[in-house]
Amino acid sequence: RVLEWMAGDPGVRVGEVEVLSEGERRLVVEEWNDSGRVVSGGTLPELFEAQVVRTPGAVAVEFGGVGWTYGELEERANQFAWELMARGVGPGDRVGVVLERSAQWVAVVLGVVKAGAAFVPVDPAYPSERIALVLRDAEPAVVVCSAATAGVLPGTGLECLVCDDPG
Repeated sequence: RVLEWMAGDPGVRVGEVEVLSEGERRLVVEEWNDSGRVVSGGTLPELFEAQVVRTPGAVAVEFGGVGWTYGELEERANQFAWELMARGVGPGDRVGVVLERSAQWVAVVLGVVKAGAAFVPVDPAYPSERIALVLRDAEPAVVVCSAATAGVLPGTGLECLVCDDPG
């Protein structure tokens, strides 16, 4: 359908192409989405904090034998957010996150959002040239890494805030 549309009018912009037929659009937007459920608004930190109030002792994250409750994750994320803000990180800033998957990764990312910043996830397994390119383009205020991933930053000119998983 997209190819036919584009071939029929080569001047059409991709964003103007209707991918779904009218029937498909009605099915997806109206029928499948008809949950009749009111969804409360709020920011990610607000929604997370509301969940902490509801179920502070419930398991929020588990990875590699490490498990934290909502209350514990909230405490770790808040500590990290305060650390970032003490370093001048705030709304509009970006924070590079060069960590392997872990429960600590979740706490760091939540802490970045709580500080009002955006996180730039960087896979430490990327080739060093790719890591340098991503970080150069993102211009992060801070780069967070672990002792294990700090070695991927040489040549970037960026200092790493080491944040090891306390378990």
